[in-house]
Amino acid sequence: MFYKIRLTLSVCALVGFPSTAVRCAEAPFSITISAAPDVVRAGSDVRLNIMFTNTSEHEIRLITVVGGKEFFNLVQVLSDRGAAVPTTRHGRDLMGVSSTPEVLPQRRSYFPRDFSGGLSLIGSPIAPGKTRDDDIVVSALYDLSRPGKYTVQVNRFDETTNAFVKSNKITITVTE
Repeated sequence: MFYKIRLTLSVCALVGFPSTAVRCAEAPFSITISAAPDVVRAGSDVRLNIMFTNTSEHEIRLITVVGGKEFFNLVQVLSDRGAAVPTTRHGRDLMGVSSTPEVLPQRRSYFPRDFSGGLSLIGSPIAPGKTRDDDIVVSALYDLSRPGKYTVQVNRFDETTNAFVKSNKITITVTE
């Protein structure tokens, strides 16, 4: 038992996490994203499917906003050169930034800091091994009007591990 705890703490220290079992605990869900189609014309909506899978042995609840699934799903979009893509006005309003963020904002959600109500929150239950899908329009958050290849990743804060869970990365191609 002592050996197991010591090994866990050592692994946590090696990967740069604070030496706490809570911080190194595995998140109770995983995120997989996809885009269909993954090749779109400039000016078209770029839609993203986000699939959450409950990887725990108990029911979990992921909070969402009725009519605003992007609030808790933090989307990051990079150009083919690795540069942050400019946000749209809606994206800036939602993220609370005045220009293109160079790094994903280290916030748990996109709720404005002065949020005072007016939105309906629901906690959707997901049984062990089951999934829930969210669909969002990435082009409503980021300016994807220029032809090119864009890398997209979604992050969601997990309260149980006090860390962000990251999705797979996908490439979306915008053509003329």
